Amino acid sequence: MQLANQTHLTFCTNLFAGEQWQQHFAHLRQHLPALKRRISPDAPLGLGLRLGALAADSLSQPSQLERFRNWLEAEQCYLFTLNGFPYGPFHGTPVKQGVYRPDWSELRRRAYTLQLAEIMAALMPAGGHGSISTVPLGFRADLAPAARHRAALDNLIHTVAALYQLERDTGRWVQLALEPEPSCVLETTADVLKLFQQLRGQLPTLCRTLGIPMTQAEQVLHRHLGVCLDCCHCAVMFEDPLESALALQRMGIPIAKVQLTAALSIDPHADGAQAALAALSDPIYLHQTTVRSEGETRSYLDLDQALAALGDSPAQWRSHYHVPIFLSQMGPFRTTQKSVAQLLSHHRLDPLCPHLEVETYTYDLLPEQYRDQGVVAHLFQELSWAKEQLQG
Repeated sequence: MQLANQTHLTFCTNLFAGEQWQQHFAHLRQHLPALKRRISPDAPLGLGLRLGALAADSLSQPSQLERFRNWLEAEQCYLFTLNGFPYGPFHGTPVKQGVYRPDWSELRRRAYTLQLAEIMAALMPAGGHGSISTVPLGFRADLAPAARHRAALDNLIHTVAALYQLERDTGRWVQLALEPEPSCVLETTADVLKLFQQLRGQLPTLCRTLGIPMTQAEQVLHRHLGVCLDCCHCAVMFEDPLESALALQRMGIPIAKVQLTAALSIDPHADGAQAALAALSDPIYLHQTTVRSEGETRSYLDLDQALAALGDSPAQWRSHYHVPIFLSQMGPFRTTQKSVAQLLSHHRLDPLCPHLEVETYTYDLLPEQYRDQGVVAHLFQELSWAKEQLQG
């Protein structure tokens, strides 16, 4: 939905299972009209759509695009952002570090992303601005070879050139948004700054490809490439999301989208904590965990590794587990909700980005007491909480 400060607020449909487009569309038909009646009865409801490669292939067919476009219009909904992070399966099967593959060193990632951009251009409102969130180059270990890192930069630059041409051809502005995440090439705000410095070194390629002067090339880069700032990911790295956003602004790096997400903030020695953590450790997703103890910070790829290394010293943990943003406490754990509220409070007075997206994709893995009202009620609570913070 569009709010008073020209911000668009939505949720990401990656909480719905199903890799085939028809499966995903069935979830939308089942849940979206009911959610709209509750959260935005008198105004169009924006949508943050997750499309894996299989679904994108199907939806890109002209007949499917027309059907979906007509359905969005009939339901008074509109598309303004896509989640292009998971290429393959995302529910019901182990994902772990496979979620970053193919990474940006591979042509498959580039081709898939441009297919998403064409879908966005076909469905988004005229004169609008669409964003596509994507992997932060890739899993750090996968891109350690220098040749793969160079290939990733080259693919990004050529994607920017294609998005520029797409806007020239269609009038639709689509912006790719790299989403920093623990254990990836881009983990922190400093990593993002370093990457954009490297990309500026690639501007001559952009000039040659598009036939534009150097003075225009950096404008094109920033118009079509920015950052998707995920509040949970920041918190796991012990970065404050608002401070990260303001630092990116000072660096002149555009924030295309903020994902409104909360992480777990854990005292592992609290009563019941270790049993609850063991219950949350699942075989599907990575739950990168950062531990601060005795003045040192250590990072673990997954929650079970952090549990195995648990000592007796007092410690503060942050774990990559997207929990409902309307909760400040979940069982024996605190959440990082407060930092999300602070970001939204600032955004109310001084907008940080055009797109805000709630992304609690772990809905099916939450303890039963947090799912007993059903998915529509859950999404209504999350969006309502975000709107309350934005309205003061």
